[in-house]
Amino acid sequence: MSLRDVYRAFGEDSEEGELARRLLEQQHWFTTLADFDPKTGEALPLGLDEVLRRLSSRRELTVIHDRLRRIVDHSRVAVAHLLGSLSESPRREQAMLPVRSVR
Repeated sequence: MSLRDVYRAFGEDSEEGELARRLLEQQHWFTTLADFDPKTGEALPLGLDEVLRRLSSRRELTVIHDRLRRIVDHSRVAVAHLLGSLSESPRREQAMLPVRSVR
């Protein structure tokens, strides 16, 4: 089942819809439980006491935090930087070099 099929089947009242909901709930569970490295996006190790504390303080499922949301969160800063620098003109760096270093 591809990711597109999972999102398509999520709202259906069928066996595939139930499977899609369970799959997204499992991804939500992992995403809300783990911490992720801001550079690589990989899950960081957590201590058992922190995992148990997060499990005990979980709330009801209102918004699904799945893999797609992780990708968006991971790339949010880079996209904001790119969009913020669209109106800037390229800058050239001026440097003073000795004559022997000029090519």
